[in-house]
Amino acid sequence: MSEGTNPAVAAVKAGVNAVALTLVFPAALTCWIEEWLSPHAEAAFGFWTHVFAILPGAPGLFLRRAFYRLTLKRCAIEFFIGFGALFFHRRVLVEEGVYIGPYAVIGCARLRKGCLIGTRANLLSGAAQHEMRDDGGWAASDRSRFVEIEIGEHAWIGEAATVMADVGAGSVVAAGAVVSAAVPAAVVVAGNPARFVRPVANDQPRGVAPAAGPAPVAAPSYVPFIDWLKCLGMLVIVYGHVAGWAPLATMPPILSKQFGVALFMFIIGYSLSRETRSRWRVAFNRLFEIYLFGLALALILSVTTYLTIGRLQISNYAPLLGGVNVVFNFFPANPTTWYLGTYLHVILLWAVFAHRLRVTTAVLLGALLIEIVVRALLIDTAGRFVAYMLLSNWLTPLLLGAWVGQRSGAAGPERSIGAWPAALGLTGGLVLWAAAAARLPFTPEFPFMKLAVGGPFVGSLAVSVLTSVLYLGVTWLTFQAVAKLPAPAPVRFVARN
Repeated sequence: MSEGTNPAVAAVKAGVNAVALTLVFPAALTCWIEEWLSPHAEAAFGFWTHVFAILPGAPGLFLRRAFYRLTLKRCAIEFFIGFGALFFHRRVLVEEGVYIGPYAVIGCARLRKGCLIGTRANLLSGAAQHEMRDDGGWAASDRSRFVEIEIGEHAWIGEAATVMADVGAGSVVAAGAVVSAAVPAAVVVAGNPARFVRPVANDQPRGVAPAAGPAPVAAPSYVPFIDWLKCLGMLVIVYGHVAGWAPLATMPPILSKQFGVALFMFIIGYSLSRETRSRWRVAFNRLFEIYLFGLALALILSVTTYLTIGRLQISNYAPLLGGVNVVFNFFPANPTTWYLGTYLHVILLWAVFAHRLRVTTAVLLGALLIEIVVRALLIDTAGRFVAYMLLSNWLTPLLLGAWVGQRSGAAGPERSIGAWPAALGLTGGLVLWAAAAARLPFTPEFPFMKLAVGGPFVGSLAVSVLTSVLYLGVTWLTFQAVAKLPAPAPVRFVARN
């Protein structure tokens, strides 16, 4: 949906999509549980794909899209998938404007923006899924042999075509063709096996020159370092909650789990800086999930605690009321939901004020100064928890992510200092700082320790400076260490779950 779309129509569609997401949530939940128990199992997913595939009319379309939005690897909410069409595996990426005709079957694939998949087309997970057994028979499909084929932007796969390899942007695969080798961009192929017929440019009406203009920007591709940062951030946070004040759980003047939150702020800044959609659509998509899961969790806790101790735990709903818990230092009954308020503030402030902000070095330095001063003032006035949870505590990791995102290519950053130098610098820096901090007069407190130097505000200012230095240093070096690394299956699993 673009900025120019009729607001009334957009609002109705958004509402219907929200209702559909709510209705399919129980089905998606069974798929998540199945994936958590066995990452490669797809029995529940397969069952629901068949159920939703045969739902007729507009209700079926909305419910199919909503189900895949919650279960596929990545899926836009605005695409068309016809009656009887289904995705055979979860390893699928669907971008906006994709058209999938009735009875089409999609394996592991990346469907780029605006591509068209014709009726009864079959997109296989690569061309070599089977091998011959020792007894001379053919083995069933081998998941380890699956590959994700890519259908480029605005490519057109004709009716009943079979595709086993990549198809370039703007290309046309004729009806009934069998594609077993990669098809370049902007060509027409036909036959079995599919062969070059002519350039797509020949389809231009006679006497009309191709429109001049800049080359289209490639759609953002999968960026492995985001999975790395999600995985590492979650592991650090979980360890911090379990370990308490154990070794490695503290890094004066903060707790180590705060590094995990800083990594997530970096990811949010990076991903928001790459958005090309309407800012309000982005805000709705992100906040809908927060409210869906947040309200579901709060309702489940209310029911269970009422049945066990006679309390409804109403405070769990506070983070969803505009994040008021963050401003008023109000702990929900489940303290981990406090962060929902901070995230809500990030998304709304981005949508209202910062969606066009160009993050320069000067902007980063200015944000660093504001972050340090405001945090110190809040520690001394509003209290440590308000200083910790307000967005002012996370400005520089957030803007650092945006700074990187605005300077990266489609596949992520072009350069990094290297995994080993960054990892050694991170480890060495933390070890040296831990040794130095042990000699300083820190008093253990959460979320910021006290430092007995000068007057109260001087101590708070010193703590604030050290906090920002640690946030920035650890976030930057961690990002540099994983910027060019592929994400193995365990990392992707933790990041997704």
